Amino acid sequence: MRYDLAFAEAGFHSALLTTFSIDTQIFENIALPPMRAAGCRNIGVMVDLDRLNHQLAEFNSADRAGLVYQLSKIKVRGAFHPKIILQLGRERGRLIVGSGNLTGAGMITNLEAATVLTVGPEDMRAAPILATSLRYFQSHVAQDDVALSNVIARARAWTPWLDDVVEADEVDLEGARLAFLTEAEVPIGERFRHFLDGDRIERMVFVSPFWDADLSGMNRLRTSLGKPSAALIVDPKEQDFDATTILTQERVTLHSAQALLKERSKGNVRRLHAKIIIAMGEKADYVLSGSANASVHALYGAHRASGNAEACLLRMEEKGTAIERLGLSACLSETMPVCDMKRRAGMREVGPEALSVIDGGAMRFENERLIWTPPSGVDPRLCQVTFKGVHNNGVPSAKPTLFGNSWVVPLPDEVAVERLGHAVIAFEDGSSSAPIPVAFVDRLAYEGRPAAKGRVKALLDQIALLPDIDAEMFDLASKLFVELTREEALRASASLRRSVPLEDATSTPVLSELEFGRIAEARLVPGSLGSQPLLDLQRIMNRHLGLSPWQLEGDIDEADDVGGGGSDGGSQKGFRLQRQTSPSPIARKNAEKLVVRVRATCDALRQGSNPLVYLNCIRLHLLVNALLVHAAPAGKAATDQRPLHASDKKIGWIRSLGMLLLSLQAGLERPSSVQQEKVDGEMARLDMLGTALFSAGISLDAARREAMPAPVIRQFEALNAALAKIVHEQVAHQPDGFRRVERRMAALQSKHGHLAAAR
Repeated sequence: MRYDLAFAEAGFHSALLTTFSIDTQIFENIALPPMRAAGCRNIGVMVDLDRLNHQLAEFNSADRAGLVYQLSKIKVRGAFHPKIILQLGRERGRLIVGSGNLTGAGMITNLEAATVLTVGPEDMRAAPILATSLRYFQSHVAQDDVALSNVIARARAWTPWLDDVVEADEVDLEGARLAFLTEAEVPIGERFRHFLDGDRIERMVFVSPFWDADLSGMNRLRTSLGKPSAALIVDPKEQDFDATTILTQERVTLHSAQALLKERSKGNVRRLHAKIIIAMGEKADYVLSGSANASVHALYGAHRASGNAEACLLRMEEKGTAIERLGLSACLSETMPVCDMKRRAGMREVGPEALSVIDGGAMRFENERLIWTPPSGVDPRLCQVTFKGVHNNGVPSAKPTLFGNSWVVPLPDEVAVERLGHAVIAFEDGSSSAPIPVAFVDRLAYEGRPAAKGRVKALLDQIALLPDIDAEMFDLASKLFVELTREEALRASASLRRSVPLEDATSTPVLSELEFGRIAEARLVPGSLGSQPLLDLQRIMNRHLGLSPWQLEGDIDEADDVGGGGSDGGSQKGFRLQRQTSPSPIARKNAEKLVVRVRATCDALRQGSNPLVYLNCIRLHLLVNALLVHAAPAGKAATDQRPLHASDKKIGWIRSLGMLLLSLQAGLERPSSVQQEKVDGEMARLDMLGTALFSAGISLDAARREAMPAPVIRQFEALNAALAKIVHEQVAHQPDGFRRVERRMAALQSKHGHLAAAR
């Protein structure tokens, strides 16, 4: 199977890949676009540390890494050499274990070997191996690689069929056993021997592009199986051993892969890169294929030793069928003359011997901070961080500072961080590191979400066209919440199937007050498949507040992007009716409806709804902004544009907001209001706290300007003090959280501060 063709297949939301080498330009232009176009958007790639550093130092070309896919460096004692593609979907999955790297040669031109396992509703027999492969990915994630950990967590959370799967590295497919072999306490060569279960091996065939110079890896495996005769199929252009070595082997023949290369090349020059070992026994044939060359480091590199990290699939087949199935008969029909052998002159595939590039560690942007994880043995206090890219003209170098337990790179406030390019570390001795792609944790979460469909997409499209965060957006968002929670409930039960026909979102009935209040009880887990459209909603809200953190021009998927809204809706005034001198009956009725929504939310909060639940955080932020968008400034008359008078006893925004904040305070002070899990919910929680604190402050200022009664003023003063204490307690152990809260308050002040400004 050609990898580049496999990437274009639909039905998967996530892809996890490992490779020894990567050509980032090839990957980003050939593999990445079809994956994302097919709906697979949550993507993580793991690459050998030395090879990736060498690639970035030479070409500095990983423009989309850290933005639309995560690119992580993996360090092991030998080489990180597995070639795995794990694709996961809501109802199906696919595991490809092969020999090809994520390069042009590996994906298209080389002669590679790959084994494909597919699971779905009709056949789940191989599911335990897919679950084990997911665990293998997790085992190699560095502790501080937050971005890759999140990619894997999302992949797992969005794959409900894995819930009922018990991990296993071996399964039985109707009498034909299949095993997933990786570097472990028991090396691959030993696992191969155990898998045969005592079957006497009569002959072996080794296909490999790379070998030990003394053929020790091949001989060690062969000896463990009783030293059967062996045929070695090699690349005719170059070998790692010489004629003397092959001539001293007993019962070993040499064969050229030329016939196989010619047959499948169709006129193009191809290179042998497949790795296959066949053991032909008295009972069955056994075929090992994957990343392992016929070498000691590959076959006997036990975990935590000096060997490589490898991945292979070993399968039992009907006796006497493997050679024909794999098309090796032509190669084995004649031997290769030793006079045709050519000793390899260049660098071998495995090993960092010729790679002298210095590793610079890892860099991520999270919680408004650029965080550097330095490589071991480096004193960060003696380093400088510079930036290498086409968009970072004028960005000064910076010295990292210790902030809590993290090394933070300070940047000027006006810098658009996503235009920085790659970070480069300047060390004390004058040397520099390989470029480091910056992982933007929030951006990866957004870009990784599945594209919305059906009613959800229709509602998001309508919301995106609105000129501001107003009552209409709040009502549409409420319908979106209902749709998402209904889908999540159906998703939780595999036996249920949605029977509600798709219809235009405009035909959704108006929610009753009871139905509206019940939305607050719904639970959408942050990072779950059903919660992903909420990221789109948050992005729309942030745009209206001038808070969009993603300033790169030209998304990779512009057609899928959510449109609409400027930073504050100012450029969208053409959508609005002309300002009236006093609110019309229709405008007042809409204002009353908004106040009813506030009361319904207050009732839900008083009845025990947790305000820190992910959906409630977004809902409260929307409701507050809708109130303030329709609020008349203190001391001014209400209008059609702003029908909520500041101090009207029935629909005054100051009292309505105060009532909402008092209910929120009570909810936050309940012991059941515990902090929600991270991924997407953590940022929503901090944003809601910032919104609450700002709202309390502007309500107090407006009440004073309206000269409202002294008891009302005192109540707002107490509310401000109580909420300030709650916010401090909520983020006391999160220094980055204070910055997020302050940024939210500053944006709200810029948008709504005029409501309490001096006349």
